[in-house]
Amino acid sequence: AQRVRWHVAGGQLPDAETALAVHAGRVYVGLGHGGSAVVALDSENGDELSRAALPLPVFSPPTVFGDGLLIGLGPGNFANATTAGAGEVRLLDLTTLQTRWRLPTSASVLNASAAVGDEAIVCVADGHVLVVDQRGSVVRQWQSPNPILTSPAFSLDTVYCIDTDGVLVALDFQQMQPIWK
Repeated sequence: AQRVRWHVAGGQLPDAETALAVHAGRVYVGLGHGGSAVVALDSENGDELSRAALPLPVFSPPTVFGDGLLIGLGPGNFANATTAGAGEVRLLDLTTLQTRWRLPTSASVLNASAAVGDEAIVCVADGHVLVVDQRGSVVRQWQSPNPILTSPAFSLDTVYCIDTDGVLVALDFQQMQPIWK
């Protein structure tokens, strides 16, 4: 038999429409328009543990990256992400949700990043694919000719991305150059 263990009212989490991240007894929720925040909830009872108000909506699912939480922000949605304005990527402390670092991006980040050891792959809506380190520095990048709204995938030193024209590209992770399309 199924039962609801807990429920958080929509008024407390306005525009909560991201996929969730769960780590160490916490459920992390990104809030879009009307919320513009990341909230950590207790996974046992749904109580709010911490909240970080942010300057832009959070439509990207949070990603646990090392001992932090990597999130993408931006004013755009899937219809206007490339033209709505600049966004950013932030690494938040897992407990306090305080910003450790922020990296401005040329457009919104709407998708989940992929954590690969001490680096993460971030796809910006305008087609930039960034590899960032734990300090928030871009260490490698590639530019797609088309926007990318989907999350990257990683396997065996290869990054996979699909652009808005439906082109799947495989990138060598170390060189960030196409292997095939």
